[in-house]
Amino acid sequence: MPVVVGVLKETAANENRVAIVPEVAAKLTALGAVVLVQSGAGVAAQFPDKQYSGVEFADAPSILSRADVLLTVQPPDLAVVAALKAGAVVPVGRWAGRDSNPRRCRTCAAFSAAGTSTSTGAPSRRASG
Repeated sequence: MPVVVGVLKETAANENRVAIVPEVAAKLTALGAVVLVQSGAGVAAQFPDKQYSGVEFADAPSILSRADVLLTVQPPDLAVVAALKAGAVVPVGRWAGRDSNPRRCRTCAAFSAAGTSTSTGAPSRRASG
């Protein structure tokens, strides 16, 4: 069963980046992953949908219910965390509990409550269910 990677359109104000560029999406699909992208996710970063070959375009609820891994630039909103399927992983970067930003702290705490996990790049496993 292939891993399902999800990418949503970033919603934070003034955020023009996207969590996955077309080149990386193509590499993941070539390796057998299913890559789900919300339509328009790359537009602000100058990557129109037509550049994402081999991916599946889906709406946010579908992506969140299917993704084993959710890629984000900014911390996902608490509603996004709550909608993730149990056992999903969200690899995180600098925002992973390394500062005192209340939004980031609440988001990381919500992962645990929702049965999801965060990863800073170190291999980890999280049992689902």
